[in-house]
Amino acid sequence: METRVTAGLHFLCLWKRLCINESGSGTNRQQMFGPSSQKELRRTKDGVTLELQLNEEGKSRIVVPGSSIPLRVRNSGRAKRIRWTLQADEIELVLPRSAGRRQIIWSFDRAVSWFQKVAPLAAERASLTRALHYKGEPTSSHTEQSLYAEASSHLPSLLWQEAERMGLVPAKVRISRARRRWGSCSSKRTISLNWRLIMIPQETARYICVHELAHLRQMNHSQAFWNEVEKWMPEWRDHEAWLKEHSWRILS
Repeated sequence: METRVTAGLHFLCLWKRLCINESGSGTNRQQMFGPSSQKELRRTKDGVTLELQLNEEGKSRIVVPGSSIPLRVRNSGRAKRIRWTLQADEIELVLPRSAGRRQIIWSFDRAVSWFQKVAPLAAERASLTRALHYKGEPTSSHTEQSLYAEASSHLPSLLWQEAERMGLVPAKVRISRARRRWGSCSSKRTISLNWRLIMIPQETARYICVHELAHLRQMNHSQAFWNEVEKWMPEWRDHEAWLKEHSWRILS
């Protein structure tokens, strides 16, 4: 088990200051908690020190030897548990509104070893993402091929996970190079997933999988279709909002 190097529950106040609620409103952070940044250290059983840098200006990071990963903290009224997830090039912490200090401490301590494992992948994805989308300029074919290979390995597995959960069996899963669509489902029950899904938050990519699988039951965008999507992913509106904001940059 990891042991705490620096004590203090004070850093948890900064979680509250960093959290973004879904309505976009909230108490004045500086007035409630005061300015400044906070650092919290953890040491793993093999002696590796991990540093959590919390910053009220949204520049929080998790630092392990050789890597520094951006951290985004979000409050969700729909979340039922605390979640740490590796997104395209950052770690996201999702907090249910009922989360208390004990749960956050417990979750953070248990996640330390996981941070070590994902740090190299997060750093690699960050560098590839910057290379591919720096000021909207195209990258080399070598970088794109690397991402395409990762997508070809990861995305079908992600879709089949959701297919099993939903009790559905597509006829075929393929990876596409489409410029305008994240995914599609044909009348022959073939589901196509855009390789660029590997560059977006994994839970949003999972939403695309659920969306396309739902078309196997409803080949339209009727209310019945959206009811099917919501049955399997109640937070789908959050992912649609993310796609609306970011798709133009990634698909262009």
